[in-house]
Amino acid sequence: MNYRKDRTGSDISILGFGCMRFSKKGNAIDIDKAEKEILKAYEMGVNYYDTAYIYPGSEVAVGEIFARNNMREKIKIATKLPQYMVNNPTALAKYFDEQKKRLQTEYIDYYLMHMRTDLKAWENLKKHGIEEWIAKKKESGEIRQVGFSFHGNTDMFLQILNAYDWDFCQIQYNYLDEVSQAGKDGLHAAAAKGIPVIIMEPLRGGRLVDMLPQKAKDLIAKDEKKRSPAELAFRWLWNQPEVTCVLSGMNSVEMVEENCRVAGEVQAGEFTEKDFELIEQVKAAIKEKTKVGCTGCAYCMPCPKGVDIPGTFYYYNEMYTEGKTSARFNYAQNVGIRKEPAFASQCVQCGKCEQHCPQHIAIREELKKADKALRPLPYKVGINVARKYILKSELLFTGDCKINRPYARIQGRFWIYNRTAKQEPHTYRVSGHDSDSRVRSTRIRDACGVVNSNGKDRMHHVFVEPSAIEGNRIHITGDSVNHIRNVLRMKVGDELSVSNGIDGRDYRCGILSLSEDEVLCELRFIKEDAVELPCQITLYQGLPKADKMELIIQKAVELGAVRIVPVAMKRCVVKLDDKKAVQKQKRWQAIAQSAAEQSKRAIVPEVASIMSWNEALKEAAAADIPLLPYEMAEDMSYTRDLIGQITPGQSISVMIGPEGGFAEEEIAQAEELGMKKITLGRRILRTETAGMTVLSILMYMLEARE
Repeated sequence: MNYRKDRTGSDISILGFGCMRFSKKGNAIDIDKAEKEILKAYEMGVNYYDTAYIYPGSEVAVGEIFARNNMREKIKIATKLPQYMVNNPTALAKYFDEQKKRLQTEYIDYYLMHMRTDLKAWENLKKHGIEEWIAKKKESGEIRQVGFSFHGNTDMFLQILNAYDWDFCQIQYNYLDEVSQAGKDGLHAAAAKGIPVIIMEPLRGGRLVDMLPQKAKDLIAKDEKKRSPAELAFRWLWNQPEVTCVLSGMNSVEMVEENCRVAGEVQAGEFTEKDFELIEQVKAAIKEKTKVGCTGCAYCMPCPKGVDIPGTFYYYNEMYTEGKTSARFNYAQNVGIRKEPAFASQCVQCGKCEQHCPQHIAIREELKKADKALRPLPYKVGINVARKYILKSELLFTGDCKINRPYARIQGRFWIYNRTAKQEPHTYRVSGHDSDSRVRSTRIRDACGVVNSNGKDRMHHVFVEPSAIEGNRIHITGDSVNHIRNVLRMKVGDELSVSNGIDGRDYRCGILSLSEDEVLCELRFIKEDAVELPCQITLYQGLPKADKMELIIQKAVELGAVRIVPVAMKRCVVKLDDKKAVQKQKRWQAIAQSAAEQSKRAIVPEVASIMSWNEALKEAAAADIPLLPYEMAEDMSYTRDLIGQITPGQSISVMIGPEGGFAEEEIAQAEELGMKKITLGRRILRTETAGMTVLSILMYMLEARE
């Protein structure tokens, strides 16, 4: 293994292990398989392991593997602060402490501000005291070096690079991104300041391996050095001394061995003129088949006029890689025949999209070319006819329920046409007196998008990992596949609502294919749904008996809590050992996800591990509004005034006791730390009712002001 230096002179392996895409067993990381891959990488000299707060299960898996094998002092951990989730100073400590707990470590070697896209996000963090916080953590040794990961253009990268005394940075960089993203100019600017550069997406999400056009594959295969496409891409990066470490998401031992072999052989400056010539030929072959250099990042979306920009460019490029006929058909089916039109011809030349495009594409001009190529006159006529036939006007049932789906009509019965399989229509009888019972069939109600008269969309909603959204392709795996295929019986062309549980966006997509282990979807548009409350509410719940916690979690999620923390209090009857606590926490998290899908939350609220009273109290008291509902509190006017003063952006904690209530000493401790005692009325509420009551009040008060 070759090594390069970080800013302090320590060795970093030039190959880093990217821990975002571990193999799964069901919905969980296959930790035994991941352990074998990590141990093989360590054995072959890899010492840099990259994870993040938002990579589901990754930090926990990495921490467990390192703890099992007593490796912590032998390797370097890089993880990332979810800066987009920080809205007050206490959140900095909360997320960092949780990450240390997940990773089973007292310190982080390399700590990044995650997904920096513009300077404004850094300025917002500064308002919350990020610079002072970093200084304290560095002084205590809890953070060794601090950096940022970047997605954006070169100009913005340079602004962020110069905004703080960074120890390192992380950028997307490969031979196709030489002049996009941070690019070569950004790489050299960082190196000039003595800042090490970590590389992500070295293979551009696999495009430089699996999705190369045949001409490019042939060029690489004919080269006398017999390098694989992946090896060529890696060697191009390591040839540049400014590159410190290249991350690779290795999910097989064989891949680890191959990448480590190359990382042990390569030397900076080894590329010959012939090697550079091969790279240029491969790039030319790729560009020959690429009409528009769109990566599908969707920064240009949503278009104010509804144009599906990434989708249009995807099918435009597909015309020259897969064939014109199939690309035009796919475009007509997946973009053309939608309830809301998304054609490039709807563009009004406002230029907003071009302001956000990190690839600096002349979007307005390219949309004209794409529309002309994808919709020549015969296709334009055909699509218009199909739209008139398929997209009939919305059908209303006596005003309180409507079917918002193509290929549907009412004549005493409800008909669904399967346009892909060309089968006879299925018939469902319609009956009932309200919007819930009127359409009895789950298949009609969910798969066909029933919409209530108040406009609330009832399209099926699922959560995926952030890594499952790649450009305009969304990969749904795990238990959701069985539910979509066998319970909802959805078909190719049906629409889904997808969230990644992080950015608050609703990704509307259509199904392209279904297999036993994956549903592949195409992104159609992104909806910026304002379904989340304007305040971050955490519920601290004293452990109740039996299965009451499951009900509490379900309802807390539906009512808008972003985090639920089970707390072991003095009067809790339930006592769980470590093994049972872990099992319970996994089940509770699954319930939270199910409730988030049902209630169409934009995020999956976290169910934390069970906390002690002292730990939970310290955290809860740090919130902007720390509430302590208590049966002995009497001043309803104080409660009303306190809740009435809450403003958007504040953090709120709600502490609920178990069946036996709070112990007197717990109340005394809580008051001493600044918790605010409030009353919920003259009646004594059960523990499973109290939290729901507070959350209901908060939800009403916050949403009533919007």
